Amino acid sequence: MGDTELPPVTVEGDWSPDQNRTMKNKLQIYFQSKKKSSGGDCRVEAEDGAPRAAVFFRSEAVRDRVLARKNHEILLENRTLILRLSSGLLENPTNSDGDSDPKTPKSEPEPEPSATKRNNSKSTHRPAVVLENVSENLTRDLLLMLVENISKLDEHNFSLEIIWESKMAVVIFNNPADVEKFIPASQNHSTMRKHGLSARALDAATGVRVEGLPQKDVKDLLELWFEKHWALPDRVVMVPEEQAAIVTFSDPKDVEDICRKEDHIMRSIPVKLYPYYESLGTALYGKGRPSWKMPDSFTVKVHPVIWKFLLMKGLLGSINDQMHPHFCSVALDDPEVELSPLPSLLRQKGLTAKDVAVWSKTAREAFCRLMSQYSAFECDVNTDAWKSAEKEVRLVVKEDAILVFDASKEVLIVAGRADDIKTIRAPVENIVLKAASVIERSTKGMSETMLLSPERFYILKHEGLLKAASDISSEMELSYNGGTQTLTIKGLTEEVLRTKNWILEKNTFIMEKQLNIPPGLLQYLGTMDPVEMSKNLFASHNIGAVFRIDSNRVTLTGSSGKALADAESKMKADLLVRTLDVKDATVLTRQEWTDLNKELLDTFNSSDRRTVNIWVSEGGGKVTVAGFVHPVKEVCSSLNEFIKNYSQVQESVRVESCAVVQFIERKKSDVWLSIAKDHGVSVKLDPERPKIVVGGARLHVQRAKSCLRELAGALCAGTLTVDKPGAKKYFLSQGHLFLSSALSELGCVVVLRPEIQDEEEDEEDGEEEDGVCYCSVRTSSGVVVSVSRADICSLKLDAVVNAANEDLQHIGGLALAMLKAAGPQLQKISNDHVAKKGKVQAGKAVLTDAFNLPCRYVVHAVGPRFSEYDRRTSVSRLKSAVRESLRQAE
Repeated sequence: MGDTELPPVTVEGDWSPDQNRTMKNKLQIYFQSKKKSSGGDCRVEAEDGAPRAAVFFRSEAVRDRVLARKNHEILLENRTLILRLSSGLLENPTNSDGDSDPKTPKSEPEPEPSATKRNNSKSTHRPAVVLENVSENLTRDLLLMLVENISKLDEHNFSLEIIWESKMAVVIFNNPADVEKFIPASQNHSTMRKHGLSARALDAATGVRVEGLPQKDVKDLLELWFEKHWALPDRVVMVPEEQAAIVTFSDPKDVEDICRKEDHIMRSIPVKLYPYYESLGTALYGKGRPSWKMPDSFTVKVHPVIWKFLLMKGLLGSINDQMHPHFCSVALDDPEVELSPLPSLLRQKGLTAKDVAVWSKTAREAFCRLMSQYSAFECDVNTDAWKSAEKEVRLVVKEDAILVFDASKEVLIVAGRADDIKTIRAPVENIVLKAASVIERSTKGMSETMLLSPERFYILKHEGLLKAASDISSEMELSYNGGTQTLTIKGLTEEVLRTKNWILEKNTFIMEKQLNIPPGLLQYLGTMDPVEMSKNLFASHNIGAVFRIDSNRVTLTGSSGKALADAESKMKADLLVRTLDVKDATVLTRQEWTDLNKELLDTFNSSDRRTVNIWVSEGGGKVTVAGFVHPVKEVCSSLNEFIKNYSQVQESVRVESCAVVQFIERKKSDVWLSIAKDHGVSVKLDPERPKIVVGGARLHVQRAKSCLRELAGALCAGTLTVDKPGAKKYFLSQGHLFLSSALSELGCVVVLRPEIQDEEEDEEDGEEEDGVCYCSVRTSSGVVVSVSRADICSLKLDAVVNAANEDLQHIGGLALAMLKAAGPQLQKISNDHVAKKGKVQAGKAVLTDAFNLPCRYVVHAVGPRFSEYDRRTSVSRLKSAVRESLRQAE
């Protein structure tokens, strides 16, 4: 083998020994083809009697390329053979029974040497010398020649392994005596001194470097494997980024035994083992060590303030961790950052010359990407402005960035992480600009004062005064003094003049108008703050107007004639005043009246907005309610109902006969007296007339009347006509004896009815409130039927009948009037009924609550659509609707 050949690559496959010659030729062609095997110039030697061959390559790069390729196949006699490659010559593997099995090299067991075997085996520790301070300008040939001259030996008696990353070289001699001669001789050699070289003996290896490990953690597996085949390691240090591990032993003899052979299989994992020397900081690979020199270090300029930030945050360790995958070490001694290659660069598996050549570029790009995570920006600021803004800026920046102020250049530099800088840049710049502006305004600013009424200032604000001033300059100051009615403008001269011109131009369009409004509404507006009221009334609808009270008149001020017209219309539409007449002044003295007033005012008013007010006239005959339309209507409705309910009235309960009145007076005195007491009313029983008179508050009178009707209805009365001569005279003279016995013995009252009964009774149930009764008829059963004209929405009855449609949609006529009085709940409950039970058919009726109506219930009767050609059906449905209404009312 020539000097330029490298250690062989062993090739194994499933071919028979008699095919060795053919396979040798095919392997020669295959491994010389770069296209087929990634190979090149080589020589093939086949092993006699075994399916194995050795391939000798002349280029280490070609050899590494072939070994790096995963699949190698060759066609032999129409059969595809899978080739198994390994570096170095393999011995014929044997299984535990001693049988040859070339097809399963991965199951090769490692023999466990006994103590005797270890003592008798030949030591693999070869005597060696370490040359230190080997510079990059010393070539391999020069070092070989130097060793030959000092040792007086030729190259066949030693080997040389240069460790460029450590600036060392290891000379391994075949004869230990040569080491003892070499070290003293080297000390006086001129060439050694010239190049600053020194020599020392190499200690025995105490560790093994394992390469070719998988990415997963196999530390435990390594310990067990070494324990099984050799000895239990002292320590296992994994080097995952290099897919390697350093295994340390206490006895160097263990290392010698382990490293007798380079290629091993740990279970199914092919690995390589090399002796590791602690003093060298590396393993010795022999001819397998890469021959490339370590790339030169280089520098990259970093922004000086970013560099200070990195040092302040102690980020050197983090940066080196991130650069480690690129085999790069970073030194942050100054802004000219130095990047150096790590020794592990040359230990990479499958390393090529290209990888070494592009390291600098790759490392530079990786470092620049890393530095892109940090940024800096500058702000122009003088010393005075920086002193003013520094505290506020530091509160914003906190610990997220570093601040450097250069007074000579009047510039502030802020540096930090790019994400943080992006967040804080705008606030910092704004603070600095504001501070600079304040200082400029304090030296160059001016102040101007203008006379403005509060109403005109309000209109100007509505028209955009503040925005206009801000558009001119956000630093300009406007302040208004309501007491002196002056507006002060502070800012730079140009800004003040522009603002003043804007105000004068708007002032030319402002107009005023006096309004005549009702006294009650004027009184309400007098209790309000004109500006706040104008905001709620006008500004909320984009009307530029404001009012004030002058000599019992309202004066409107508007930004234009249209604004005045809109404001006047808005006041008429949204404000309302109503007066309630009170006939019974005692109603206003009740505690319930005071409580109701407070409840209503609390409901519709708030601490910052008053929508309605209530006043009582001095004589107590009138109540005035003024404010916004909806609250006024609601309050009037509640107050009117209270006045009606608690006004003093006297009403009658008509009974069947005078006997009923006398029976109640004599036998039910405890009941009617209790009714009078419970309801706070007076009850007068008239024994001469068939009625009971109830007096008191209308609400209590109505309740008492219901109780008395119920009492009277439970009694039975009848009429007996005696047409015998002298009967009347007898009863008038002697009847009291019979009447007394009837009351005591039979529990009934007998009253002699006069021939002509007083009929001047008022219709108790048909009494109309705020209406006109045209006629009234009493049926034989005592039911009073009357025809009246009145507002059905104001009648306080048990029930009223609404003319409804099938969908119960109250959209017109009586139905709409009742809906307005009852409130939206009436329509909602009607919709719910139709949704659950469907439309109401003609001739039917439905009963619902009356809600805000004074009555208790509403009967919604659906009448027919009258048709001339089908009168009978229409009349029938109409009668049915009447009957259903009465049935629902029961």
